[in-house]
Amino acid sequence: MTWFKTNSYTITKMILNQFGIMLLGIIMVNILTVDMPVWRLLASLYATLFYMYLLYVMTWEQGAKDRIRADGGFMVIDRLTGLKLSLFANLPNFLIALLLLVGFLFGAALTVQPWAQGMFGIAHVLGICWESMYTGFINAVLDPQTTSSMDPGYVVAYLLTPLPALLASTLGYLMGSENKRIFGFLATKKNK
Repeated sequence: MTWFKTNSYTITKMILNQFGIMLLGIIMVNILTVDMPVWRLLASLYATLFYMYLLYVMTWEQGAKDRIRADGGFMVIDRLTGLKLSLFANLPNFLIALLLLVGFLFGAALTVQPWAQGMFGIAHVLGICWESMYTGFINAVLDPQTTSSMDPGYVVAYLLTPLPALLASTLGYLMGSENKRIFGFLATKKNK
């Protein structure tokens, strides 16, 4: 519980960042590029890379702070902290994927229950909104014009959407805790 208290601020910032990128994705991917599939894909790529950059920088800073505390003897570095932070911050994404899975199983795969089809539809709309930065990628594979609304591909797509955030957060924390940067070779060298 103390780990969660210590890191709740960072988790909250990660969720708020996804909310901000959600708004950017809705505007860029879902509104501005509605009839332009290539531009939609490029807008989705931009929004996703920007989101990964934000997560990387945030967890890099957390890792760097933890390295200072560890060097001072106040804590021991847990190399999985970036992954744990991202797992907690991605709980809404996992919930959407779970609702889609249950809706698909009971709405199309195992039986045909109206409540499950409704659950799938609501979860799909929530996924399109909350994970709007990935919409261009999902629509490139599962064209909404030709794909059934209850396609199992949507379940797979929304199960995979947390992976980039998990990777960026884990990498950011590891690099920060080692005081290394991905683009460190671009930094200016100080004279000794």
